[in-house]
Amino acid sequence: MKKIILSEIELFENNENFEVRPLKYGNRLFNYLSNKPKKRALERFLTEEVDIIVCCRATAIILNSMDCKNLKMIQLTSTGYDGVPVEEFKKKGIMVCNSSGVYSVSIAETVIYAILSVCKRIRKNPKNYRPKLFRKYSEITELAQKRVLIMGTGNIGTEIANRLKAFECKIEGYDAYCKLKEPYEGIINTKKQLLEKLSEYDYIISTIPAVEETKDFCDQNFFSKMKSTAWFMNVGREATVDEKALYLALKNKLIGGAIFDQVELIPYALFNKFRRLKNTLVLPGIVTSSKESLNKIKVRIEGNILSFINGNKQDNL
Repeated sequence: MKKIILSEIELFENNENFEVRPLKYGNRLFNYLSNKPKKRALERFLTEEVDIIVCCRATAIILNSMDCKNLKMIQLTSTGYDGVPVEEFKKKGIMVCNSSGVYSVSIAETVIYAILSVCKRIRKNPKNYRPKLFRKYSEITELAQKRVLIMGTGNIGTEIANRLKAFECKIEGYDAYCKLKEPYEGIINTKKQLLEKLSEYDYIISTIPAVEETKDFCDQNFFSKMKSTAWFMNVGREATVDEKALYLALKNKLIGGAIFDQVELIPYALFNKFRRLKNTLVLPGIVTSSKESLNKIKVRIEGNILSFINGNKQDNL
C-alpha cells in the first residue's frame, strides 16, 4: 500500500512507494480549520491515510490539536522548531525533524551584504539620488579590522564568521555550550562575561534560538552596554530581542543602528515605528531566500523521507 505524503513544497516527481499531495500554506489546512465539518473531514483524512506531513512550524503547532493517528512523521521546512510541541508528538509516536543547515549560506551572505551596505553608506545613497555635496563620503568606513561578535556559533554563526574572516575582521563568539574553534578568536560562555565585553564590538550579530533561557536575551541592559556607534543585527528568533528596549536604544541613539529582515524581527507594516528611524536598515524578507537553499531543502527532505520509509536514521531528528 502506498504511503501518502502531504507537503507544503514540491517533492519527488515519481515514486512507486508513495504519493505526494499538496498542502498549501494558508489554504488547504487553515481554511479547513475555520470550518468545523471540513476540519472533521481533514482529521479523518489525516487519521486514515496520511503518513508524513512536510510543513512549516505554524502548521505543525496546529496539527497537535488534531487526531492524526496514522501520522508517523512531521518534517519541518524550517531550521527552528520553537513552539512545536515535540514532546507531545513523541508521546503520540510521531517523529519530528527540522531542516537545520539548509539556510546557513544564504543567511550568511545576506548578513555580509547588510553590513557592507552600512559601512559604505549604500543605504543612505541609493543609486546616487543624493547630490555629491550631501553624500558624506567621510563617513564611509572599511570592514577590515572591525570587531564583530557573533552570538550563537552553530551552522549559521560559523558561516557568517568564515565570510567575515576574509574581510580581516576580528571575530569573537558567544555560546553557552561551545569551546574555542575556528574562525573565532575567542568564545564567551556566560552572559556576565558577555555584558562586560559588549562595548568592545563594532557589529553584534545574533543567531541564537528561542528557548526559555534566551527570551528577551537582548534587553535594555544589553543595549546599554553596547558601543554608541555599534550596529546590531538579529537573524535568530524574534523572541530573543526585547522589541521595546531596542526601539528606545535606537530612538535615543544609544547604539549606532540596527538591521532588520522582515522574516524574523519587526517591521512588517509600511508605517511601522522602526521604519521611521534613520538609523535602521530594513531588508525585504530575503535573509533565507535563494534558489540554492530551496534546492538544498528539497534534497534534505526527500533524503529524510526515503530514510524513514526504508527504516534508516533521519537527519535532524
